[in-house]
Order: sequence, then structure tokens, then C-alpha cells
Amino acid sequence: MRTNEAAGNCAAETLLAGQRTAVFGGPGTGKTAQLIDSYSVLAKRGGEPSVLALTPSREHADALRDRLPTGDGIRSAPAARSVHSYAFSLVSAHSAAVFGRPLDFISGADQEYLLASVLEGYESGRVSGPRWPGGFSAELLTTAGFRRQLRDALNAVMGYGVTPAQLERLGRQRGLAQWQALAVVLKDYENLLAVPGFGGVDTAAVFARAAAVVTADGTRAGQKWSFSSEPLPAHILLDSAQDFPDTALDFLLALESKGATIGLWTSPDTTVQGFRGAGGRLFQSLAAGAQTFTLDGASRVHRGAGGVRRAYDSLARIISSDLHRRHVPASAEDFAAGASTVCASAVSTQSDQARLAASLIRTWHDDGAQWDDCAVLSRSSGSASALAAELAAHGIPVQKQVQPLSSQPATAHILRLLALGDSCEPGERERLCEDIATGPYGELDVVGAGSLRRALMRTDSRDDGGDRSLGALLAAAAAAHAESADAPTGVHGPDAASSAPRTVRMLADVLIAADRVRRLEPEAAVWEVWEAFGVADDWQRRAESDPEDERNADLDAVIRLQTLAQKFTDRREVDAESFAVTVLGQAVAQDSLAHSGQSREVIVSTPAAVAHRDFEHVIIADVQEGTWPNTRVRGSVFLQQRLDEDLAAGVWRIADGDEGGGGIDAFAALDSAPSYRELQKATVRDEGRMFLAALSRARSTAVVLAVNDGEILPSVFFEHTQKAAAQFGREGTQPAPEPRVLSPVSDHATVGPASMRQLVGFARGRFENSRDDSAPWALLLAGLAEAGVEAASPHTWSAWRERSTVDPAAADDAPVTISPSTLEMFLECPLKWLLSRHAGALPSTNAQRLGTLIHSLAERHPHGGYTELKAAFEEGFEHLEFASRWERDRQYAEGLDMVGNLNDFLVSRRSDGYRFMGAEKTLVADSREGWLIRGRIDRLERDSEGRLHIVDFKTGKTPKSKEDAQADPQLAAYQAAMGLPGARIAEETASAPLQDFGNGAGGGMLMYPRKAAGARGTSNVRTQDAMSEETRRAFLADSVRPTAAGIRSAQFPATPSAQACRYCPVKRSCPAVQTGEDES
Repeated sequence: MRTNEAAGNCAAETLLAGQRTAVFGGPGTGKTAQLIDSYSVLAKRGGEPSVLALTPSREHADALRDRLPTGDGIRSAPAARSVHSYAFSLVSAHSAAVFGRPLDFISGADQEYLLASVLEGYESGRVSGPRWPGGFSAELLTTAGFRRQLRDALNAVMGYGVTPAQLERLGRQRGLAQWQALAVVLKDYENLLAVPGFGGVDTAAVFARAAAVVTADGTRAGQKWSFSSEPLPAHILLDSAQDFPDTALDFLLALESKGATIGLWTSPDTTVQGFRGAGGRLFQSLAAGAQTFTLDGASRVHRGAGGVRRAYDSLARIISSDLHRRHVPASAEDFAAGASTVCASAVSTQSDQARLAASLIRTWHDDGAQWDDCAVLSRSSGSASALAAELAAHGIPVQKQVQPLSSQPATAHILRLLALGDSCEPGERERLCEDIATGPYGELDVVGAGSLRRALMRTDSRDDGGDRSLGALLAAAAAAHAESADAPTGVHGPDAASSAPRTVRMLADVLIAADRVRRLEPEAAVWEVWEAFGVADDWQRRAESDPEDERNADLDAVIRLQTLAQKFTDRREVDAESFAVTVLGQAVAQDSLAHSGQSREVIVSTPAAVAHRDFEHVIIADVQEGTWPNTRVRGSVFLQQRLDEDLAAGVWRIADGDEGGGGIDAFAALDSAPSYRELQKATVRDEGRMFLAALSRARSTAVVLAVNDGEILPSVFFEHTQKAAAQFGREGTQPAPEPRVLSPVSDHATVGPASMRQLVGFARGRFENSRDDSAPWALLLAGLAEAGVEAASPHTWSAWRERSTVDPAAADDAPVTISPSTLEMFLECPLKWLLSRHAGALPSTNAQRLGTLIHSLAERHPHGGYTELKAAFEEGFEHLEFASRWERDRQYAEGLDMVGNLNDFLVSRRSDGYRFMGAEKTLVADSREGWLIRGRIDRLERDSEGRLHIVDFKTGKTPKSKEDAQADPQLAAYQAAMGLPGARIAEETASAPLQDFGNGAGGGMLMYPRKAAGARGTSNVRTQDAMSEETRRAFLADSVRPTAAGIRSAQFPATPSAQACRYCPVKRSCPAVQTGEDES
């Protein structure tokens, strides 16, 4: 049945008639509004206590409760609450009535601690642990990922009320040792909950307990419970039923069996709690026996009408498993038109993504949008937190996120101090000292840290002080300060203690305090270390004077830590060090005791956290391969999906009740484990639903962002959105005007200044580098300085600069070795060469490691042979590490393609008239000017005329143009070197004149194994012609000699260009690329 505004009244009338009701509709089609209409009708007929609205989360319930109508009647309980809260209220009230005390609620963080205690007992040998399967190594058992999967599996089992004995029999019947081991952990966990002080119920077990309480009670709908003054509602309305955990089904059915009628409103394709048990079984089961209604989006104005909705529908038609409900239009023409717009843009780096997001938000705000009507959504809370920090640094007011205490620096430093026992890792004390100094307690920025390090180096007594890290210098200085403070007066001089820098004195105080209280109870120890920092009064003053100051969040975190320490102290005997180690391993945040300092702030969060909200403008970030969707199958350790299916199907009851009879046939009928491909498809669908939920939060504008740096690529969700946006434009409907910094569909975005600091940097760069007229930039800077922006005042510009030296890097006659790759990078940008070569190397990427493997194959199998190349490739590939299975599979497929292309090239060389002369040959050519060229040639060949040819393998994805290859500096450097007197091939023990290999250079070639040769055999090669003598001399004069002089000089200028800067690894340190400006 398709309906519209009448659905609210129709649903209410159906519920009044005693029949279950289900309303389906896409996001933004008015489901919650019609639930509220139904609530109003039902409350008027039977009184407010006769109706209860349930939601998947507490935040959702708070928002819904504010929208529900209030009558004259008095309620003894909230009109809307989360399904967990309602189940717990019944279980706790029943416990208070029957056993004389209510139950405690075990939070996620509490559960994690209890589970950690169980595992610690196994590891220490105090408790006999389960017999883990052979593949469960000791290293696996200690990982956070294992503990997370163990917790998810236990929650699933406890949610269905399965006993340890039932789970053990199920595991034995299935032949799965990991389920049998899980049964042992379940038993020990339940035993721990039975210990006095630990008694309680967690989110996993609460539904099974509540179902049992309801079933056993004789109360009927409209009557008060026998154990509580609250009545059993006659009507229960479920908002966003798609996100209810499947384990709540039996509880709701138990309520229905007592006469309550259930109505559910659901959007099947926007599930955001799929990884927390919302598998869809609950709303599908309830809808199966209900009178159903489907909201018709074409007949009414709805959220996101226009481009956003069309992009949503086009992806929903691919992902949805419930198209038979007809809640998704069959085509774009079936949906109501609107003015909303959707855009997709790729950026080169994560930093650019944050800057673009900040620019967009500021543009929207300048155009009249409220800060809190803008949202930035990311797939995971970790990436959302990182993005929120970057946006805050760009001057965007961001709503503070409650983080785990182990992730919040203010509390993590206290915990690390208490965990700094005798068994800590080497160097941990030094690392902690540096982190404290540069964190919220020490507040040293990069400049301040550098100045303090130089000051400590001047007083350091060790000869190698110049090579010591800041942390090592701080740890030594703090120890020395503590010693001088304890020494009798005059031993170290009258002012030895007081003259130490403030940071050193603070570190000495907190290290002494931590050492003193580490064996005390947690509550007292945390307080002692906190007091030793001596920042309480200052932080309180700053928090009270500025609601946006970061000290508000820091103080909140410290209060949460002290509360948790008190809870640990009250529950069991545990010292502060054990407490600290446990909390440092927690990945779940405790509840916040503070409120947000500012009501209007940008929301940076996950789709799950805002599933009940909508915004005028939404940015969806990190939509690249491997991130969103993350195709890694979850729960692989305990076969989570198979476990969920068996639990939902009640197989554990078959195993429990009939081990040898007819029930085994039913058991065997369910014995079909899904393949990895099927599990991966299900995972992608879950990821897609979460993406659809994010997209559908937007009322007017949705912007999808992804990183594309050549190795990290935009994902299929990004590409689909981009195509949908382009298609929307082609359909003839003009999109509404977009924010000024972004076109509706773009490949790479242009990023402008997003904060006052960036604006100053942008103006300074223009002022200092303007060749024509710098007056406008000078006026802008003067105006900013007059307005109180300190960084715009010229007298602050050089105060932090302290040059260590102004001497040239080398003397004019110092020998300089130039490799062809050095030459190319130096010619491209001298500063890029300096920082890349001398400021620390970046870790290699998977693509680079795969490229190294291909190079080694070309060296070891110079004549080809696909069988040999493939075997060597597979042997080498086994040693490469990947973050996920899907990434490994993709790289393996790409690598095999490269092996085939490489083999075709190698086999063809002899028939093309080239003779192989060696691989990885080192060419050395001295000049008489103090420099030499030295480089390793991937492959050296000789043609039929005796000339030498250089082959350089390039494993990147984008070949150079034919014109650029003719001017390639690396190939040219090899050719020029071959023409110098004394050019030679250097072996490990001796050298051979170049003439032994051939008669000079005959040209060079770039070969790209990622591309096939093509019909004419030239698609994957780029050639460089042989150099004439005149060209060679010009190259030496114009390229090599200036590079040698530049390497010796004292200045290394930045030379920005689109080619040099797009993938530059040191761009953030470049003065020529102003913060907030895209160099292309």
C-alpha cells in the first residue's frame, strides 16, 4: 500500500485495532513526523502513559522526546527512550523488588575492563584458560583487534541468552574450536559478574534478561507491572527500527504477547548500527506480520529533494535488499524535483581535505548558515576526531567529541606516568617526557621545543648531547633537577633547582609523584599526579573565561578519569599501575560529565552518531578505497556472521535439546557457511547503507571528498556520487549555486584560506613575493594588525627565527656526487631535494614495495620467461605486508599484470636487435670540476651498431608524454655521463672501462610495466634519442654544473609548480606554498 500524509492516522487506527503496523519510507520522507502524529492520536484516545516511543540510541530518544506532544496527564517515565534504557529499567526494577537491590548497568568501558581482567587471568596462569585453536598465536591473543572481536562475539551470544553449555555444544556440533573456547570465556565472564561489587547487566545481556522478566510477569497491557509503578504501554512505537539490535526482537515480542501493539517506522537502506547487531532481522520479522504502509516520496516535499535525493536513489537501487517494499523510486523521474545539490571533489592530501572542508564551511556560514547546521561525516570515530582537530586548527568552531581516556592527552599522560613501572619499554620515559612537554601540560610548540632543546644541549654533560632527542634531554634534566632539589643547600649551588626551566621542574614533580603513588589505590594516585602538574587553577580560569578553550575538554577528561578511578577503587583491590595499564588499553569512551561549551558548533562525527539528525550542508569525507567502503570482513576470528546466523535461527536450541535425534536434520540443513566472497559482499552492503545514511542527512548540499594521491584512490561510492552529480546536470535541471570554492563536479579542488592564521600567511606570502604591486597586501596586513591579529604585525615575523648557520652546505671545491635521480629532483625543486634527502625519509608505501619487487624480477630474469617470473613474483609477494585482504588481492592482481607486461618486454628485446649487457650496473663518470655522476642503470643494452642503451623501469601508473621523455633528466644524465672521459662501470671489487661494454650512448628508454605494450608494442615505452655532442655539452652546462653548485650552496630555494608540488612529500614545510593555498 502506498500512502502519504494519511499514513500517520492510518497507522494509529491500525494500532488501536490491535494490529501490528509497519511504515516504510526513504530518509527524509516524514516517517518520524508521522510517528509523532500516531503518538498524538493514540495518546488522546488512551492517555499518554498508554504510549511509549522507543529508539535505537539515547541521543535519538532525547531528540524525539522534545518533539512529542505533551498533555495534561502525569507520566512516571519518559515518553521516548532508547530500547536499551527501557529494557534495563524493567530488569533493574524487577531486581529491586525481588532481591532488594537494583542492578548496576555495565557500560561498554566497564565491560572492556572486565573482559581484560578475564584475559589477564589466562595470561598470568591464575585461571585455567580455554583451549584456543592452533592458529590462535600468543601474539594474536594480546591484540586490541582480537579483544574487540571477542567482545562482539560474546555480546551476540549473551544477547540471545545462550548459556556457556549451549554454546559449547553448538561449537562441538559445528566442529568449531573457537566457539568452544568462546564458551569458556563466557562462563568466566559471567562468573566475574557474579562477584560482589561487579553485579550488573550489560547492553548485550539486558534484552534476554528483560524478555525473561516480561514473560514471567502476569501483567497485561495498560496495567502496572507487579514489580513497578509504571504501566505496560498499550502501544509501543519504534522509530528507525532498522537500527534496533536483532537481539531485542524476543523482548519486543514478549511485550506484544502481553497485549501491547507494536508500530515500527523504518528506512531499510540507511542502517548505521549493522556492526553492532542491527542485521535487519528485527524489523523484517516484525514487518512480516504487520499491516504495512509505504511513504510515497514523489507526492510530498521531503529532505534533500533534488540532486541529493537523486544521488541517494541511484545508489540505493543498487544496494537495497528491500526494493520490493517500493520505498525507492524505480527511476529518477518518479521522484519529486527540488533544489538540493550534490558535489564530488578529490584532493591530493588529507591536509588538503581538511582545508577544503574548512573553506566550504566558512563559505556556507558567510552565506548565512549556522555553524551547527553544517556537518562533516567520516566513516569511523577515529578519522572523525582527527578531522575535527584539523578543522579546529583552521579556526572552525567544532563540537567537542568525547574520546577514550587513553586517547585524550590530558588523561593519557597521567595514565602513562602511572604505568611507567620497572617493566616499561626502553625509551618510554624519554618519549613520555617529550609528549608531556609538547602536550596540554607543557604547551610547547615546534619553535618552543626547538629553543628548549638547544638550551638543554648547552648544559648537557654528555659528549653526544647534540644527537640526543628532546625527550632524552628532558628526562636527564628532570632527574638532575630532582636530585638537586633533594640535595642539601649549597651542594649544587644556591639556585640550581630554581634556575631550571619550568617544563623541567614540572616533569621532575610529576615523575616523583608517579613513582611514589604507583602502588596506591587508583583514586588517590590519579589525584596526586594531577595535583603535581600544578595546572588546576590556570585551566579552570581559562575554561571559565572562554567556553571554546581546549581546557574545557581537558578538564572534562580529567574528571572522567577521576570518576573511573573511584569506580575501580570501590569495586576491587587494584593498584594504580594495573589500573593505568587497563585503561590505556580501552578503546571505548566513558560518559562525559561536562556539557559542550558552545551550542552552535559544527558537528564532526560518524553517520551512526547523527542518524536521527539532518543538516543544511553535509560534507562526507575520506571516501577513498580501503577507507569507505572498508571491505575487510569483520569478525573473522570467531566467524561472527556465521555465529549471528546460527544464533538468530535458534540452532543453539537444536544442539541443546536434541544431540542425537531428528533435530539434527534441521541442524544440518542450516550447516552452510557463507563463502568469503559472500561475506565481503555483505560487508560492502553494510558500508553502502552507512554511506547512504550520511548522504541523506543533507537538506540542501552534500559534498563528497576523497584523497587521490596516485596511490590512494577515490572509492566506488565517490565515483558513483560524481556520476550521479554529472547526470543530474545533464538532465536539464540547473543545480543551485554552489559554494564559491567548489564546482558541482571537479577532479581536484582549489583550497583557500580558512582561518585568520592562514589568511595572514596567505597575505604575507603575496606581500613578500609580489613583483608588481605589494601595496594591497601591505594594507591588508596593516588592517589585520590594527584589528588585533598579532601575527600580521611585521615585528613578530622574525622573532622566532634563530639560524643555526649561514655557511654553505659545502666548500666550492668540495667533491659532489650527483645521481641522475638527484639531478631530476634538484632541477625540479632544490628545497624538495634538500628536505627529502636530509630531513628524514618517509616510510615506503605498498606501491613502492611492489615496484621494488618488479625491479628485482627484471634484474634476476633479464631474458624473461613467464613461468620463472611468476614463481619469483609469488615468492617475493609473500613477504609484503598489507593492512587488509582486499588490498592484498588488488596488489596481487596488479602485480601479475606487471609480470606479464614485463615478460613481454624482456622477451622482445633480443628480437628487436638489442643485446643484454647487465642489470643494476653502476655507471661512474668523473669531471675535472669536483663533481661526478654516479647512478645504477636498471638495464643496460647494446644495439647492433655497438651503442649502449639505458632502460629505466618505472612502476608508476602514469607514463610521461613522448615529448617529456625526450627531455627526461635521468636518461639524459646517463647519456651525458657516458660521454665524459674515464666513464666506467663499477663492480663490487673492480671497475671496467665503458668501452668494454659499448661505443658510447645510443639513447634511453622508460618502460612502464603497469601498461601493456599494445598492438604496436610501444604503448608502455617512452624513448629518448641519442644525444649529439652539442646537446650533451649544453646539458652539462645548463643542468649538471648548476646542480653541483646548488648542492654546495647555502640557499635552497623552493620552486613551486603543478608537477613538483602535487605529490610533494614535504609540501607542508614549504614556504612557497602558503597555508590555505593550492599550488596548482
